Amino acid sequence: MKNLMSVILLTSTLASTAFAEKIVCIGETRMGTKAQVEITDKAVTVSGGSLSAPRVFKKLAHANGLITARGLAVSFENHYGCIRRATIITEFTDLIDAGYMEVVKVGTCSGGSTPDDICGL
Repeated sequence: MKNLMSVILLTSTLASTAFAEKIVCIGETRMGTKAQVEITDKAVTVSGGSLSAPRVFKKLAHANGLITARGLAVSFENHYGCIRRATIITEFTDLIDAGYMEVVKVGTCSGGSTPDDICGL
């Protein structure tokens, strides 16, 4: 039993280290400009849209497949290592906290534990 638990622990550790260093989702804002979100373990970086410089969110909360921070919400589905159906809610403008929240939906993102070419990117 102890050996079985060790194998399970080792397998789960290897699976978590196989996860990509970052997930990148690229979509389009309502104004038709490119929007990009990079997700790592420690931060979410939002760029594009009408932003003059990328915004980095570091105080992240993770719960039930949702990543949140003040002014940010990101959800996605993990289909066997392919990151799909991402929804990003944030401001893609320099007018931070002005209430110009936008919803950007992305069909498939790069990153994840399955290579992008298998996921259809």
